[in-house]
Amino acid sequence: MPCNQSDILRIAARLNYVGIGDFVNVYHYRLTTAGFVTDAMVVDDLAEIMDALYATISPSISDYANFVDVNIFNVTQDRPLGSTAWPTMTSGEASGDVLPSQVAAFVRATTGYSRNWARKFLGPFLEASNTSDGRVYSTLLGRLASFLAEWLVTTADTYGDYLPVVYHSKTSTWKVLIDGVVRNVWATVRRRRVGRGS
Repeated sequence: MPCNQSDILRIAARLNYVGIGDFVNVYHYRLTTAGFVTDAMVVDDLAEIMDALYATISPSISDYANFVDVNIFNVTQDRPLGSTAWPTMTSGEASGDVLPSQVAAFVRATTGYSRNWARKFLGPFLEASNTSDGRVYSTLLGRLASFLAEWLVTTADTYGDYLPVVYHSKTSTWKVLIDGVVRNVWATVRRRRVGRGS
């Protein structure tokens, strides 16, 4: 069964830090291509989108962090499309002492609707990305801004076109991400309950 126009696709982008564990962020995109796109084509497209997204921050990610896989699920059709390796990303590019495992950079994308946003906790980054007063160093801050800009773009990939979205629980609809905020203070990664968050 192929993916159809307006299907919502969930992407779990997984990195693993040696000796610590997985760093997973989940993204949602709406397929906007008219007609249908095969599962294999969608998986290829979304893996490439994740590759381009993380390439913006990879120079600041620890070289002990490995890019493991990208898992795709069709939310609309309630079925998995499968996992694939990252097309080009293999590991982070920054060497040095890493920040504590609960410390993450924080990026938030918004839809224009009240209390409706998508949040991403990113890492692992290095102690060198931390300023003397405990804030995000300007080099990483610029890369996070590039990450946000790449995330918000309407992506026309090899086989299909995709819009970044987030679920709006009050209206039970998927809203398009239109702008966002990069914080210059660190966030704390917390465990989420099953079914919560994006």
